[in-house]
Amino acid sequence: MKKYIYIFAIFIAILFFYAVYSMEISMANLPGTYVGNFSNNRDTIVLFPDKTYTRSIKENDGDFIYKDNGKYKIIGEKIIFYNFLINDNDLTAGINYNPDFKDFDLGTLTVRYSRKIFVGEFLRIDDEYSYEKLQNY
Repeated sequence: MKKYIYIFAIFIAILFFYAVYSMEISMANLPGTYVGNFSNNRDTIVLFPDKTYTRSIKENDGDFIYKDNGKYKIIGEKIIFYNFLINDNDLTAGINYNPDFKDFDLGTLTVRYSRKIFVGEFLRIDDEYSYEKLQNY
């Protein structure tokens, strides 16, 4: 009888850790507002269920830097953003904003989605920069 209790306890523990550390992206929980942890500017991304996003970057005092929209694609535990201005924490309102985007290096950005119970939801760029989910869509 004790053997079955141990097996059941191990099974429950495995299910718990899978639920806590699951990396599977679900369209039920992905859409929402995410804010970057950049110190020199406030970078906000809003993900929509139709796999589009809007993005705005402002200085910490609220001065406008950049605004754009684009599409994203989900591949496994990764999200690929297209038409994306890379923020190396160096964007300021002093850059020459060009509505035709000729002065910007637009490309793709791949992030990892991380969803953990009691911690939150994140879009991780690397060990230094990430976007934390603040609000569901």
